[in-house]
Amino acid sequence: MKSELDQHRPYAIARAAFGVFAIVAIVAQFTRSFDDPFLTPASFFFLFTYQSNFAAAVVLLIGAWKVWENQVDSVRWDSLRGALVTYMATTGIVHAVLPTSANDTGIIYNYPWASDVLHQLMPLVVFLDWLIVPPAHRLGLKRAVWWTLYPLAFCAVSLLRGPFADWYPYPFIDPREDAGWAGVGMYTVAISVGILVVSAIVVAIGNAARQWWAGRSTVISTPRRHAG
Repeated sequence: MKSELDQHRPYAIARAAFGVFAIVAIVAQFTRSFDDPFLTPASFFFLFTYQSNFAAAVVLLIGAWKVWENQVDSVRWDSLRGALVTYMATTGIVHAVLPTSANDTGIIYNYPWASDVLHQLMPLVVFLDWLIVPPAHRLGLKRAVWWTLYPLAFCAVSLLRGPFADWYPYPFIDPREDAGWAGVGMYTVAISVGILVVSAIVVAIGNAARQWWAGRSTVISTPRRHAG
């Protein structure tokens, strides 16, 4: 058992290192918000990028401890990890394909290296972590449906806060843009459908990876057990 734990601990260290790296990148970006006339420190954590990356960093740090201590993952923990993989994938996809504006996302004032870490590196890290340490339990698609609640809540809070703060986190959920509320509705529906699709893919990949690793002595994750 001791030799097995020793083999797993480098992976625990890697998890912790990436978790700390993500937090460092978030803090670096936060320091720039004091100089950014469009993104205030008060609005900083109302960006989905920083919320999802901070949550991913915490999950990686806790996951590092779980691997270090050879803890068995619960169904809820597997579901939480799957949700974070989905949110981080959404962060990367949205950054790559949807319109942004320097006037309301603080792009001009970002540290380029930190932006790359949070929008490109960390989504990849979290996804690879899902493959290398797949869920300990087989997840059903019903769980993936619940993963859409947080992004929808994010949109709702952003729209409620927007008139008071005179600021919206992204142009595609800003009713003041040319597309107005119709555009907000269109993007919200599109994002919801997209997240459902990504969630289903994450569940399928996690279950497939779990099956592939089953019975292999090199598996890093903790002992498997079926969900009731």
